[in-house]
Amino acid sequence: LNTRLWSPKRQAYADSADPVSGDRSNRISQQTNALMIAFDLAPRDRWDSMIDVVTDPRRVRTTAAPPIVEADQPFDPETDIVAAGTFYSTFLFDALSRAGRFEAALAAMRHAYGQMLDSGTTTLWESYAPNASLCHVFSASPVHHLSANILGVRPTSPGYRSATVAISIAGLSWASGTVPTPHGNIDIDWSLLGDTLDLSVDAPDSIALSVNTPEGFEAVENTPQKYVFRKVRKECDLKPIKTHQGAKEHLS
Repeated sequence: LNTRLWSPKRQAYADSADPVSGDRSNRISQQTNALMIAFDLAPRDRWDSMIDVVTDPRRVRTTAAPPIVEADQPFDPETDIVAAGTFYSTFLFDALSRAGRFEAALAAMRHAYGQMLDSGTTTLWESYAPNASLCHVFSASPVHHLSANILGVRPTSPGYRSATVAISIAGLSWASGTVPTPHGNIDIDWSLLGDTLDLSVDAPDSIALSVNTPEGFEAVENTPQKYVFRKVRKECDLKPIKTHQGAKEHLS
């Protein structure tokens, strides 16, 4: 796959290649590239370029798949990208999470589910538009991915005997929610104010829980239910400032 489907020109994987000639298709999709990352098939040094290509809003187009998607958008296989539908979006969100790019997953969710939510529906549809089943599991994947990434709760053993909390900030300033388990609910509440991240975790005592320090932060305070982290400032963020006239400049 890495030899036959990789397009150096477009920095992404084509959907197919001729088994005899080896000629690659011009068609590139979110589906194929998401699977290459989600199942750890693509070399990691390609992930960022792949994601940049397949999440470019100027290029992503829906293609017909009746009755879920009834009509094509204008599509140029030389430049455009096939958008993942409701079923394959779970692999796209998983790939973006694995690559540390969950902010792109949030952007995709907002775009794809905007019409559905704006309609006032109380169910999740099979399609992003109301032209198929109006209550379908295909569209439920954001519930899982938001719980596992933004709330950061994932089981680490069968039956939630143990779990980890590893939140993704993903450009947000706060998040709050509940993850049900066989032992009871795990409640998560976090907020980011300036450089300080406050995290509250309320979980049943029967769950062996570990809380990870978010990337780019350092732990300041840890108690069984309350965690405080401070953003780690990079050297390039430090700027010389003058404290008062005649004083030496220092880094702050």
